[in-house]
Amino acid sequence: MIGVNKVILVGRVASDVDCRTTKTGRNLAKFSIAIPRRNSQGGAVNGESTADFFDVTAWNRTAETCGKYVKKGEKIYIEGRLSRSVWENGDGEKRSRVEVSAQFVNFLGSKGSPAPADDEELAEAETPESAEAAA
Repeated sequence: MIGVNKVILVGRVASDVDCRTTKTGRNLAKFSIAIPRRNSQGGAVNGESTADFFDVTAWNRTAETCGKYVKKGEKIYIEGRLSRSVWENGDGEKRSRVEVSAQFVNFLGSKGSPAPADDEELAEAETPESAEAAA
C-alpha cells in the first residue's frame, strides 16, 4: 500500500524567516505560518476567529527564495509534506515535533509589496537528508 503525505496551506507568515546554511552547505529557511479559521471550537467563542500556527522548513533554492521574499504578515501559499522529528532532551525525555517541509512556495503578495514576477524564483525543494533535517 502506498501512502500519501501532502499538505497545502494558505495563510499569513507569522514569524521572521530564519535562514542558515547546514554543515554540508545546503540552505535552510524556517518560519511559521498562521492559518485563520472561524468556528466555535479551539478557543474561539461565539464564532470569533482563531488561528492555527504551523512551523515550516524550506531547503535549497526554495530556502533562498523564502529568505529573499518572505516577510512577516505576508500572504503565502505552501505545498509540502508533514515531517516528524524525534529527539531526547538533556533529561532523557523523548520529545517530538511535526512541521511542514515546504516543497513549493508561492507568494500571494501583501499590501504595498508585490510578489516576485520571476517564475524561476518559485523553486521546488529537494528533500533533505535525514542527518540535515535535525539541523
